[in-house]
Amino acid sequence: MAGNHHSLVDAKSRYGTLPSMRVGFIAFGLLLGWSVMAHPAQAGVAVTSANRTWETSAKLGAVTEPIQLFGALGTTGDARFYQLTVKKIGTLSAAIDVPVWADEKFHPQLVVYQPDSATVGPALPMIQPPGTIALVYPLTENTRHFEAWTQITTVKRLQAKLDVPVTGTYYLAVYNADRAGGRFRLTVSSPSATNSGGILAWPKGWWVSQMWANPTIMTLFAPLVLIGIVMAAVWTGTHWTRPAAPARQKKRKY
Repeated sequence: MAGNHHSLVDAKSRYGTLPSMRVGFIAFGLLLGWSVMAHPAQAGVAVTSANRTWETSAKLGAVTEPIQLFGALGTTGDARFYQLTVKKIGTLSAAIDVPVWADEKFHPQLVVYQPDSATVGPALPMIQPPGTIALVYPLTENTRHFEAWTQITTVKRLQAKLDVPVTGTYYLAVYNADRAGGRFRLTVSSPSATNSGGILAWPKGWWVSQMWANPTIMTLFAPLVLIGIVMAAVWTGTHWTRPAAPARQKKRKY
């Protein structure tokens, strides 16, 4: 009886573990699928009418973690505006990258509008937010970079430190200072910003970056393929870990 009791306990523990393993596999698959499916606004690589003026600027809030903004500009003077909230004076880091295949006559320029009591700035092709000082940051030397994390090659057009000497609402504008249109990526971070995404944010970041730099049919369907692989792994894991049903003993006839 003791031996039978132990075997029943072991069987219950094995069968009780199986549903929880299935739930774990399914939860992992759903989490990975959610992380890889990017919101369309984050992969905005087409020229649109969104946030072309300071009144319709995209609100980014405070820079608590590195912010990457993907966009595209049309002809000369086309601009994209972003609104930042600065609660602590200091500096921010800003970078503008373009895909390696970008036209040489595409020059995305960065303008920072600092809050002030007056409205001061050079003549630019877009309307300046009232009560701001406009600071135009010149392009830096073009340098090519291969990103192992996202597997794309970019050309860095700007790398700068942005002074934020007062708190309040800042506006950033990226506008096209040349004839040809193109795609850009604006990255903004602060010394205290930390990347909280971790490894789970990698599939999503890879897909968005690939759609921006190397838009192909294979890249478009990559999330569906990855989710299919995960679901196949879930199915295989749940079937291979299923314990074999105990063989029935034939009743002896006396």
